Amino acid sequence: MCPIASRKVWLLVVLALPLAALPLQAGESVRGRELRHRLDETVKFEGIDDSRATLADALDQLSKRYNLTFDINEDAFNRDNIKEVGKFEIAQPPIPPMQTSLGKVLGKVLRHVSPSATFFIRGDAVEITTTEAIRQEFFADRPTTPGPLPPLVTGEFDKVPLEVALKELNRHGNVVLDVRSAKEGQTPVTADLSNVPLDTAVRMLGDMAGLKVVKLDNSLYVTSKDNAKVLLKEQDKQKREREREDKENAKKEEEKPKTSAPKTETDANKKVS
Repeated sequence: MCPIASRKVWLLVVLALPLAALPLQAGESVRGRELRHRLDETVKFEGIDDSRATLADALDQLSKRYNLTFDINEDAFNRDNIKEVGKFEIAQPPIPPMQTSLGKVLGKVLRHVSPSATFFIRGDAVEITTTEAIRQEFFADRPTTPGPLPPLVTGEFDKVPLEVALKELNRHGNVVLDVRSAKEGQTPVTADLSNVPLDTAVRMLGDMAGLKVVKLDNSLYVTSKDNAKVLLKEQDKQKREREREDKENAKKEEEKPKTSAPKTETDANKKVS
């Protein structure tokens, strides 16, 4: 039997707002896979212009029309000082009609609640939550930094060459395998991932082949341990140089002679009087 026939690659990615996501094939429950495919479908959304429409109304409409199941994380919104989020009126201003993926429609609806409102699939339901709740649950060990979080990846890899697994992940996060590590790229990797940050997933899979991951701007570069050390050393040097330049520029600003503001006509009149 051809060995490739026995290999399995199931993968999906969930982002919210900006963690909101276009899901792929899933390696979890049947209902979870169905929900992800639903959210990836292109739909013709008629918009919401009733100023009294609430989030609960919108979710109920989407649930009935597209066979979705929602679960609102009330505690998460309470921590963001949004009480009874289901009653939040979302159509002020109105949500315009659009033709796009159902996931993007849901993201647009949630933005009318709060910039921090987002969603991801947990088990058999689409959980409506906040970016801070996701940060606390899935990124608790990371320092708080501005900007979007890495996507959460759920998937199953069964004796798949590392190169193939990374190509799947690359569809949602700029993952690059060093061409000089082509041999290691053929190493079979096996992993069952459930809502794992993309960079963590890449590090785990790379480690199975004896490789390291270096973050270069918005890309994850999978390379040899020796080359990773060189790159990290170079990054550290560049960081120190930038810090030195920033200090020098700040010092120059402080040393600039301060010019007094010109006297206004009112000030001159006061002096004369």
